[in-house]
This record gives sequence, structure tokens and C-alpha cells, in this order.
Amino acid sequence: MKLDLHVHSCHSNDSNSKLIDIINKAVEKGLDGIAVTDHHTFAGSREALEVNPYPAFIIIPGSEYRTRYGHVQGLFIHGELELNENLRCPAGFWPFDAVVAEIHRQGGIAVMAHPFKNHAALPEEVWSGIDAVEVYNSRAVYSGRNSRANEQAAGLAAKYNLPVTAGSDGHWLGEIGRSYIELALDRSPGEKPTLDEVKEAILNKRVFVHGTGTPPWYQSLSQLVQLQKTGDYLRLPRVLAKLVTSALLFLFKQK
Repeated sequence: MKLDLHVHSCHSNDSNSKLIDIINKAVEKGLDGIAVTDHHTFAGSREALEVNPYPAFIIIPGSEYRTRYGHVQGLFIHGELELNENLRCPAGFWPFDAVVAEIHRQGGIAVMAHPFKNHAALPEEVWSGIDAVEVYNSRAVYSGRNSRANEQAAGLAAKYNLPVTAGSDGHWLGEIGRSYIELALDRSPGEKPTLDEVKEAILNKRVFVHGTGTPPWYQSLSQLVQLQKTGDYLRLPRVLAKLVTSALLFLFKQK
């Protein structure tokens, strides 16, 4: 069973991908399911559960929140995270402990997403608070500040004996399925597992990780969508410059 555990839709402020198109693309790629983890909202998961036309295809409901220690995914949750808006800092970060606690209150698992994509190190409390680590994120391969981000994440997961996940972090249809986990489940072929069985398999580490990197221009294109949605066009020259330079550097390195 193949699952891409990190997908964004038009309910995120940096994606225009429609959920029915995402689901169709995932099926086309041979995936058995996806986790919809839009930024700071459950709306994408709710819509995905409603529009999914494939009885055997699994939708894992979730969301992704920005904290002072990085992005935290809540997988297997059942609604919006109930967080006190007054706790959110001016820079937009949510308190790490509050996010993790609310995910757990909803019966979900807290996943540290691409922990070293833009961080060199994280404090001990992160690893004692979360349930799993995303050890392969397709966008972290070429688009972050740390070229060894996935390798470092895998090392920390092993050090703290934590379960692992993987996902494309796809905001565009072309990214879907670039990374995924393969679950070892005791099921008959074609028999759809329950969400609880999938969650248990992840927590019990019956997981094989597969992944390939995403070209860096996908992230810059997402930033252009964000500018369009927010109207923050003052950043446009910088984003366009990054789009061009990252694409040229990537293509040069492929030669």
C-alpha cells in the first residue's frame, strides 16, 4: 500500500490544485491514498473526503501548522485544530506544545515535517513531543537551505527510535507521488484498511520509504501563487529572481 503523506491543495495559500485533480493524479501515479495537510486548515481534508470518487482510495485527514520549531503535521485528526489565536506570535508561528497537544486531543499523530529543510538543529523537546518524523520530503532535496535535510531527519528518527513518514509536499499536480511510504499490512489484495489500521502500521514502524527530489522551481511557483492570493507583490522581484536562479543552478548541476 503506497501513501503520499504530505499533499497540499487550493485550500493552502500557496497552491491552486483542486482536490479532485489531486486524487485523480494520485490514482494515475499508482498511489493507494494521500494525506491532505493544508496549511492551518482542515478544509482541504474535509473536501477530499467529500469528493473522493474511488471507494478503495484512502484519504488521511490532516493539516500542517507552522511553529517556532518548524512545520508540524497533524495526521488522522477529525477537524480544525482548536487553538487560541492569542497564542500566535506576530511572525505567524503557533506554539509547538499547543499544536502537538491539540493533535493528540483529536487522536491524531504529530509529525515533524521536513525538520532540517531550513534548520540546522532542533531542541530536545521537539523529539520528545512528536510521534513521527518525515524523513523524506521531495521539496527538501533541492529547495531548502540544507542539502542533507532528509538524511539528517532519518538520523534523528533513528537516534530517538521514532516512526517515520514520507511525502512529496506536493502543491502542484506534477509533484504528487514523488515521495511516499509503503505499508506492510496483513490484508487481502484489494481489501481497504481502516484509518486506524493505517495509523497503527505507521506507529508500529511497518513502513518502507521511497522518494525522489522535486526540482526547485516548484517551490518558487508556489510562492508566486501565495503572492497572488495575498496581494503581497512587493516580494515579486525576489521570488522571480529565486525562480530563475534556482532553475539555472539545478539544470547546470544535472549536466
